[in-house]
Amino acid sequence: MPDNKPPTAKSIAHRDGRPIIGTAQKLRGVAVRRGLASMANNTKWDELLTVMRGIDRTTWVPENRFKLIVSDHISDWDSEWQHHLPYPFMSVEWLDLTTRSYRNIERLPRRVEEANHTTWVTEVLSSIGLDFLVGRHMVRVFGYSPRDLTGFDELPPSMQR
Repeated sequence: MPDNKPPTAKSIAHRDGRPIIGTAQKLRGVAVRRGLASMANNTKWDELLTVMRGIDRTTWVPENRFKLIVSDHISDWDSEWQHHLPYPFMSVEWLDLTTRSYRNIERLPRRVEEANHTTWVTEVLSSIGLDFLVGRHMVRVFGYSPRDLTGFDELPPSMQR
C-alpha cells in the first residue's frame, strides 16, 4: 500500500531507486568544507512546508526557487510544494519565495490587479524562526550562513509584464 503522506524536509529524493542529493554525512562534509553554518533544521523547514501546502491554491501560492550547497545551480521557479522541492532540505543553501501576485481584471484595455503578500509571508517565517531577507519581489530564506545573495530579488518570469 503506497504512503500518501507528502515528503518531509528530511526525505531523500530518489531517481531509479538511488538518492539524488546524497546522505546527511556527505552534506555535513560539504558544509564544513565551504565554511557554512546551518541556520535552519528539519522542524523549521517542515513547518514552512506545512503552511505552504495548506494555502488555498485558488487564491495565491508563492512560487519558489532554491540553491543547494552542493552546486552553484539555481533552480527554476516552481509553484508546486509537494514533490518538486530539494529533498533533503539539509541541502538547501537558500530558498526564495515570491511575495506578489497578479490577476487580470480587464482584458481591453488590459488592467492587472497586484496583491502584495510580503507581510503575511514574513509573519509566517518569523513565527517559525527562519532567517530571511525581504526584497521588492521576494523573500529569501537562508538555510546556511554566511548569507548568499546570488540573484537576490531578480524578477521571476511570472511577474514580468
